[in-house]
Parts: sequence; C-alpha cells; structure tokens
Amino acid sequence: MEGRARGGDLEILSWLLMAGREIDRDPAAYEGGVPFLETSEELPSATEVFRILRNMGERGLLERFPALVTARAKAWSFERPNDADVYAPPDHGDVLTV
Repeated sequence: MEGRARGGDLEILSWLLMAGREIDRDPAAYEGGVPFLETSEELPSATEVFRILRNMGERGLLERFPALVTARAKAWSFERPNDADVYAPPDHGDVLTV
C-alpha cells in the first residue's frame, strides 16, 4: 500500500473540521492518502470517536482513503481502559519560578 501519510490527534482534527480551517474543502485532495489518527490523553469515549469518524464519512473523506491507521493514547491500558491514571507523566516541579 502506498499513499501520502497524513494524521495526528483525532480530537484536534475534529475541531479543525468544525471550524473549516486547515482542511481542504475538496475531499478529492485526500485521494489515496493514508491517515494516521490517534486519540488524546483525554481518552475520548468510543461514542465520541465513532461520531468524529462518522462525520468524516459524511463529508466524503473516509471513502478517499485506501486504509486508515489508528493508535490509542499512551494512557489507555487493556487492564484499565479509560483510566488516565495508568499513565501520569512525572512531576518535574515548577518550570519557571517568578
């Protein structure tokens, strides 16, 4: 499979789509591309992810892609799904003290 890779955070993509910014209005511009999508550490629900993907499909975007690569947030765990406490970045204290 070959195609131009595009991607990033699914929630950010949905905001850009809602605002009509940074996204080409002509779905044909994405013909043959391969999107890489991941959810954020905010762990959106399966329903929210479904709605975002459904809306992309309604815009005719998904039918342009021969494949879709997805990833889950680092905070997600099979043992404790949707529990952001599984991954907590280390506390490095104050970055700037004034």
